[in-house]
Amino acid sequence: MTERILWLHVGIPKTSTTSFQSWMRENAAELLKFRLSYPPLFGQGNDKHNFLVGALRQNKELHALKQLLENTNSQHVLLSDEGLSNHLDDFDPNALERFRQLTENWTVKIILMSREAESWTRSYHKQCVLNPDNGASPLWGTSDTVEEISSHPRIIRLLDRDSLAADLQRAFGAQEVHHFEHEDPNWFQTCLDLFGVKIIDGAELPRSNQSLPDWAIEVLRRVNTSTGNQALRNSWKIALQDFLSTNHTILTNLSSATEATINPESLSEIKSTLSLFPIEMQQDVQAFLNQITP
Repeated sequence: MTERILWLHVGIPKTSTTSFQSWMRENAAELLKFRLSYPPLFGQGNDKHNFLVGALRQNKELHALKQLLENTNSQHVLLSDEGLSNHLDDFDPNALERFRQLTENWTVKIILMSREAESWTRSYHKQCVLNPDNGASPLWGTSDTVEEISSHPRIIRLLDRDSLAADLQRAFGAQEVHHFEHEDPNWFQTCLDLFGVKIIDGAELPRSNQSLPDWAIEVLRRVNTSTGNQALRNSWKIALQDFLSTNHTILTNLSSATEATINPESLSEIKSTLSLFPIEMQQDVQAFLNQITP
């Protein structure tokens, strides 16, 4: 019997996961020639398979996964979502047990990325500041500094590669965990080789989720400190997107959906803290505040 492999690309976050997912979706038809399916079950506004993360967190019956595995003609299936590592400890044990039952006739293999700790923590901190405080993680919408966040148990968990790999393998009943270093310039091509995709030589990932400058993150962190109102927080993000014109998914999705409405009180509060910004940030912050001042 031909081995059927379910590949799980699990992150960790901030290791080019969005670029990986975008490339896989863009090349999904070509990948099918190698019996590798990247199923079109994507979340709104993204290219990842967050249907699985949501089902595992909410103890759902995993009907979408069951249907996918039963109906695919591909020898290999690839599912990608950094939430599979980011929310591992949030998953319901009963849902994980159903996952292992549904995949008992498949060989589950995990792709796990890691990144140098200091640069990763800085990048992940930016994402925590940007993400909406929707209850999905105690770090989303944080007002903590990068120094404060570095000692959080979730940060320590994601940086403990060996422990995380062992727990991922156990949770998903995986036969193997393949580990890649984000700093390795050849990691993506090596990953394609692992999937058996041989013809796309020199494949390069697109640049996605452009990192915001430090001063912009500090503005948003101070906004998070001053208000829990998500609409107001979003208005600040939209204003920053109008000023910076990034390709960051959170900012572009917000900017296309609505307009910024920053009330005078919030604007005045952030202006009053200008002198507290690091000196090297103050000029950029002042330029941004000047643009959004009526």
